[in-house]
Amino acid sequence: MSRTFPIRATVLVAALLLGACSGHRVKASSDADIAGLTPEERAGIDAARQEVVTAQQEESRLKGDIDVEKREDDVAEQEVKRAKAEMAIAETNLKSANEGGIADEMLAAKQRRDHARGEVDYRKAELTHRQAEMDLLKAKLAEAISAVDTAQARVELEKARALTKKSADVSPEAERKLAKAESNAANQNLRHADTRVTTQKAQKRADKLKAEAETLKAAIPPLPAAASAVP
Repeated sequence: MSRTFPIRATVLVAALLLGACSGHRVKASSDADIAGLTPEERAGIDAARQEVVTAQQEESRLKGDIDVEKREDDVAEQEVKRAKAEMAIAETNLKSANEGGIADEMLAAKQRRDHARGEVDYRKAELTHRQAEMDLLKAKLAEAISAVDTAQARVELEKARALTKKSADVSPEAERKLAKAESNAANQNLRHADTRVTTQKAQKRADKLKAEAETLKAAIPPLPAAASAVP
């Protein structure tokens, strides 16, 4: 099945997903290293680990939402095809009515054709909106993946801080390890901020296209009275 997505949005979201998936989940300290820490000394580590769990849950949820949106896209695409087929029939019927020359039939056929044309415009706009919603979900997924990396980086930073404080080690090597953990956490925070900016842009675009589709839906010309009464 062919589906056209805005090239700029698709490439940008793909790049973000690639960047998020290539995040640095560095495990600088093992669980054995922190086994001797008290609950109080582990508090920052445990809080960061909970952030990892929360971020992973959000990642899983968004993957499910994307599967649902794929089905919504399929439905929207079929609705475009249906509306185009109905407009072709309406155009043919209008041509026949015009050839017949009966005013009432000509008017009713024109109204049906105008309704069908408005339906096509709306269904096409709704398909574009649904595609934008898919781009939004992909951006959110990239953000969630980055959030996992960010939380994991914080875990390692909290480990480094706790171990440095516990050992009171002020050696150059200890300072280097702590600085490296701080640098990794800061870099990951920056990557995560980038994904959030992209999500915000995707949200604005999806909202704009949704409003445009709703406007076109409200503007669909009515069917003739007799045709409107048919279930």
